Amino acid sequence: MGGEESKPAPPTPPPSPCLRQPWRTLPTRTEDNLNFMKSYQPRNQGARHLRILLHGPVGAGKSNFINPVESALRGVVTGRAETDATSGSSFTLKFCTDSPLTKDDPGYKSNPSLDDKVHVLLYVVPVEKFSKTVGIPIKSIFLVKN
Repeated sequence: MGGEESKPAPPTPPPSPCLRQPWRTLPTRTEDNLNFMKSYQPRNQGARHLRILLHGPVGAGKSNFINPVESALRGVVTGRAETDATSGSSFTLKFCTDSPLTKDDPGYKSNPSLDDKVHVLLYVVPVEKFSKTVGIPIKSIFLVKN
């Protein structure tokens, strides 16, 4: 149809050599993984906790990520992080890149210790929207970092 010849699909590229071998070995038993998570302590003595910042659009699944993790670590089903992906609003804290923190904000620290700082940024993107928003996470990461 259309008068053009069909062209064969290009060959599938080989997998990346980086993914052929794991970069570290992980425990294979669920109980071993759970024990590691429960007993984890940062190597740097200046930090008592590992602080993870979940960042992403409303409805991406941030709370749906946290709830099972907390349930697994506590050994009971929890639901502390409320979820509402249908209303378009958020139950959790909002991060406004247009309005940086100031000394008047509650909890503001002008000289935060290592334990006060974020150590890991986890950007959560809804999988069905990822291909449409691929450029947005990078911009957001730079805004959060700076």
